[in-house]
This record gives sequence, C-alpha cells and structure tokens, in this order.
Amino acid sequence: MAISEVNSTLTQEARTRRLMRIRELDPQKRCGTGTTVTQLYLVDRLPNDPGVQHLVFFDRHGWYCVHGRDCPAVKAAQQSDRKNGRTTTQRTIRTR
Repeated sequence: MAISEVNSTLTQEARTRRLMRIRELDPQKRCGTGTTVTQLYLVDRLPNDPGVQHLVFFDRHGWYCVHGRDCPAVKAAQQSDRKNGRTTTQRTIRTR
C-alpha cells in the first residue's frame, strides 16, 4: 500500500468519525434549588445513537440517565467526570 493510499484512508476515516459531546450543566439551575443531584451532564452524539440527547444525573441513588442506568451515556459521563479530576462513587446519603 502506497503512502498516498494510507493518507487517503486516514483522511476518509477522520471525516466519518463521530465525536461525542459531553457538557456539564448546573444541577441547581436545571433541577431546582431543592435537588439532591450533585452532578448533571448532557451527552449527545453517541456513536451508536446520534441525534439522541441524554441527561445523566449523579445523586444519592448513584449514576443514571433518563434512558436508564445501563445507557452508554452513563459510562461516558463517568469517564468525563474522572478526567475532570473528580472521584465520585455510589454512596448512600441519609436525608432524615
């Protein structure tokens, strides 16, 4: 395979590759001042379901998406959370 063929293949691959977008949102503004949500992410452009937006929450119940706990957006938000230097774990917090 010639170098020009490799470059052409890489360029074509780069054009068709989808990038995920993960944005951290303010839980107080989005969920209200009395919320127990401590972290909130908007995830879209997942490779397997482009065009679907996911809201991923972290609160006293752990990590979950509006589409369920097993949604791939949950894992993406957790990875983003770790990259930002946070180490959240699922823990129980008593409210009363």
